[in-house]
Amino acid sequence: MAGTKFEEAKRSLVQFIREGQLAVGDRLPSHAALRERLKLSTSTIHAAIGELREEGVLEVRDKVGVFLKDPGADGHVARVIGLAAFEVVQNSAFNCYLVHSITRQLAERGYQTHLFCSENGPMPLYHSFDDIPGLERCIRERKIDAMLALCVLADECWEEMRQQRLPMINFSSTLLPHGSFGIDWLAYLRDALKQLALRRIRRVGILVTGSNDAEVDEFRAASRRLPEAVRNDMELEVFFCSPGAICDRIFSRPCGERPEALISLDDILMRDLVTELYRRRQWDYQPHVVHLTNRQLPVPVPFEHTLHYEVDLDELAGVLVEALLRDLQTRNGDGRPELYGIRAVSACPEPLLQE
Repeated sequence: MAGTKFEEAKRSLVQFIREGQLAVGDRLPSHAALRERLKLSTSTIHAAIGELREEGVLEVRDKVGVFLKDPGADGHVARVIGLAAFEVVQNSAFNCYLVHSITRQLAERGYQTHLFCSENGPMPLYHSFDDIPGLERCIRERKIDAMLALCVLADECWEEMRQQRLPMINFSSTLLPHGSFGIDWLAYLRDALKQLALRRIRRVGILVTGSNDAEVDEFRAASRRLPEAVRNDMELEVFFCSPGAICDRIFSRPCGERPEALISLDDILMRDLVTELYRRRQWDYQPHVVHLTNRQLPVPVPFEHTLHYEVDLDELAGVLVEALLRDLQTRNGDGRPELYGIRAVSACPEPLLQE
């Protein structure tokens, strides 16, 4: 079926089948009733029914009616994708937009989304069923057909989904190795440090938002996997603290001992650091800055020497959606982790290389 109108008609018909809780063998309402309910023309409804018939979802019996034959025949009709995330609206524009893009891309393919949000409070490293209301019940009652988690789930959650044979993808934007997908932080750091080395910079501060001690330990372990030549030639200092505490540490030192460059792993942290620098009127401190942001919600920084990198959230959402649907349709996920590369958009003409 070609054309936006027909795809919309198909999605509307799929949604009607789902919400009407039709069982195999049930008869659909007449074309006239569907036209009235869905606010679509008879020809558009007829075309949508014809495509669903070709896909094996519907059966058309001459002079009798249209019947539901196999709601899962095309791989997505009547499928609901569970989407687990942090308190996305309150705390993170990154996660909020990523959830929006994933939900939109799933809807364009005819899927529905059931959003599960972790409760307010301190963010744990691993999210259990107690942290995400309703998730355990929906899994056990098979109210969702696949799971995409934007937070790192605890082992008990994974074990329950395996027992239920539920296709699942876990994305973690941290350095934790437990997810099916993650951002390739090490490639980003290697490339950024290489660019700074070309500028003969030795003292480098790396800005990280560590939500707890375990996440901080994971990052420190990962940073030790950077090339030995980099670690020997540069003085690397990792800042796991607030913008105010970062400024206190930097300006407690003589000018010749302060970081010559700052690498940001969090654009919001960098924005808040800039605000703190202006508040303290520290105009003379102008380090080289390696700035990571995202294409859809960029955060500018007012430093003269800046290298820009970005994550395309729509592209990232598409990668996650395609991987989950591939697993859902084939039931053949191999569980091997995949990394999403951060793109250099200035000063570094080539994309980051992954080892």
